[in-house]
Amino acid sequence: GDTKWTAKERKNILTRRNLCVQTVMLCLTSLSEEEMLGYLQTLKDKGYYPYKHIAWNLRPKISLKRVLVDYSLYLFPNEKYYLWFYRKFKKK
Repeated sequence: GDTKWTAKERKNILTRRNLCVQTVMLCLTSLSEEEMLGYLQTLKDKGYYPYKHIAWNLRPKISLKRVLVDYSLYLFPNEKYYLWFYRKFKKK
């Protein structure tokens, strides 16, 4: 059938999709640069990247570590930053 989503539901779905893309991108740091670039291009081709920044995730948290992680992931939609992050923190 034809599902009618409210604006709030659509926003929630898109935010969750963007969080999933962000998580995939973090996982890409375990791949070679060639593989990572291939997956990044696939995300672009499918319209998933770049995605809208996820600002709500920057709220203060109990853990300083979590705050630092969230701030470092916030800029993933900027490809130059993501490539720097990948090269700096690539899992060996």
